[in-house]
Amino acid sequence: MRIGVNCYELNRHMGGMRQYFHRLFGHLLVHDSSNDYVFFAREQAVEELDRLASDRWREHWVPIQTQEDIDVGRSNLDLYFCPFSIIWPRPVRAPSVVTIHDLQEMYFPDFFRPLDLFNRALHLPGSTRSADAVVTVSEFTKQTVEEHHGVSGRRIVSSPLCVGETFLRALAAPLAGDAPFERFLLYPANRWRHKNHAALLEALRRLRDDEGLRVRLVLTGHDVGGGPPVEELIREMGLQDQVRSVGYVSATEIVSLYRQAAGLIFPSLFEGFGLPLLEAMTAGCPAAVSRIPSLMEIGGEHALYFDPHSPDEIALAIRRLWSDSALCERMAAGGRLRAQGFHPQRMAEAHLQAFEIARRRYSHTRYWVRRVALERLHARRVRRRFRDHLDSPPAGLGVESGIRVRFDRGWHQLEGDAENWWRWSKGPASITITSDECRRVALEADALSAAAPNSIDLLLDGRSQIRWEIPSTQNGFGPLATVVLDLRQGASRLEIRSREPAVQFDGDPRKLAVAVKNLRFRPL
Repeated sequence: MRIGVNCYELNRHMGGMRQYFHRLFGHLLVHDSSNDYVFFAREQAVEELDRLASDRWREHWVPIQTQEDIDVGRSNLDLYFCPFSIIWPRPVRAPSVVTIHDLQEMYFPDFFRPLDLFNRALHLPGSTRSADAVVTVSEFTKQTVEEHHGVSGRRIVSSPLCVGETFLRALAAPLAGDAPFERFLLYPANRWRHKNHAALLEALRRLRDDEGLRVRLVLTGHDVGGGPPVEELIREMGLQDQVRSVGYVSATEIVSLYRQAAGLIFPSLFEGFGLPLLEAMTAGCPAAVSRIPSLMEIGGEHALYFDPHSPDEIALAIRRLWSDSALCERMAAGGRLRAQGFHPQRMAEAHLQAFEIARRRYSHTRYWVRRVALERLHARRVRRRFRDHLDSPPAGLGVESGIRVRFDRGWHQLEGDAENWWRWSKGPASITITSDECRRVALEADALSAAAPNSIDLLLDGRSQIRWEIPSTQNGFGPLATVVLDLRQGASRLEIRSREPAVQFDGDPRKLAVAVKNLRFRPL
């Protein structure tokens, strides 16, 4: 078969999904000679594709700038595969498969912003219902898709992840680098809210204050928007001498940390799979992890479990991991044996099974049912559900004493702070600026447009001020030239128009006229 693979989202910051992609296609490109894989990817993803064990991807690489560039029909595909949770474009006139990594929003909706919830509600059920087959990374995620999306288990294939060849080679190599502490526990995770760093640090504090036990901890990963202030919590609890943050680490460095650590501590509230536990077991590192379904699937009887909501239970698990050497030896030995069952061949076979299910199930009748009945009705329901958030204008932005700025109806905030704004509609975007006197200000901005090349015109009270050009080399994003505005006393209307006003942005049902990010008014 000729199988198209949507790699639009592929980048080095994807965490577990990136590792999933590398391990799956690192195996398929070497061992599956019966299928040709066509990779639709941006130029920025070439570095990631180069990490695959085979360069066969170069034979069928199709460069794209947006997902709208993917033309399944003209590419003569026998099957379309989307490995990063969303099928787009959808539906397609070909058998299609999507991999779902988790449905965390069903369990912890408070961890997501309204716009994120909107996108997940629109795209995840839309993708699983549109697909002819669905791959999940655990039995728990399979059951979640069945329960919350109403998808029959007959077309869902569970494919547990595995460690990669790079990990195994590093495991056999000499240790790289010195250990951060002589003895320590390891927690490898970016600082997402569900990773539960605060409860882990509280457990360390209680062990120190109540029992005088000072356990050392090494954290990898980086801060993320909306995550907990981990470094601030470390200082507030006085744990600076016990906790060390080492940031992003390479594949070789993380293996060394597993080998040097006294154990893995993993207090996550939610995981679709839980790759760090499998990596620790493979490295012979004993583990204490949250008592949640996906982690129990991996660890079986060869890990310690605790309630991640209870700092006291976390502290008890830490104490046992730190002090009970016989228990740790048994867990390390049993974990190594259990980890051998998570093999890339098993992962590849599960995906090939899903591809075959999709090929058998697809029909033109199903395509039209999905296009008309499922996709359109589903999108209408989701838009109705989120209407209040999507249609309400954001609050005004105070810029300078004597100047008030109001982003008019149609603007929507993307990031958490008040400077980041996106425009999501067909017409020109407008901003009302009210000044208590005539004054001159400099306007600075970054722009993001759905299609490049593009141009953006800025008008003040109907008079043209500047045209910003966005070349294709910027892939739609780039700093804009500063423009000086002469504001009159009272209200002025700033209007922003895009030359390409009706390009759909990454599957969002609203049309993007123009996106202006980090708008700044500087008095002169």
